[in-house]
Amino acid sequence: MSLADEYRLLATIPPFAVLDTAKLKLLAFASNRLAYKSGQVLIRQGDPGRHVFVILDGEVDVHIDRGAGPAHVRVMGRHAFIGEIAVLDDVPRTATVTAKGAVDALEIERDVLFRMMTDDSKLTEAIDAHRARADYG
Repeated sequence: MSLADEYRLLATIPPFAVLDTAKLKLLAFASNRLAYKSGQVLIRQGDPGRHVFVILDGEVDVHIDRGAGPAHVRVMGRHAFIGEIAVLDDVPRTATVTAKGAVDALEIERDVLFRMMTDDSKLTEAIDAHRARADYG
């Protein structure tokens, strides 16, 4: 997937769909494209939140350990925006997210996301709306 494909894809994914083309291109350029194999961990519960992710392709399993061992919460797939709780609330990761088969993802650094939110209040509003609709289990 090219940089152009990535910014076009970001344009279809809430909350990033509110950004203009120039900001989408900047976000795509500033993001890291990562590939995960089945069983690899994208996010580990308890770790610091330094990145958010957009799942470009594939599915991930979300588990939360509440003391009695990990409990499956959900499967999230293509175009999911994940990892925002720890990043935005400055708390440890609240769940473990593992690749369920091959997964391609964009990793967006905390600082990049915050700069984009500071520069564009529409993005902040869209992320707030995303969080209000989310079912965190």
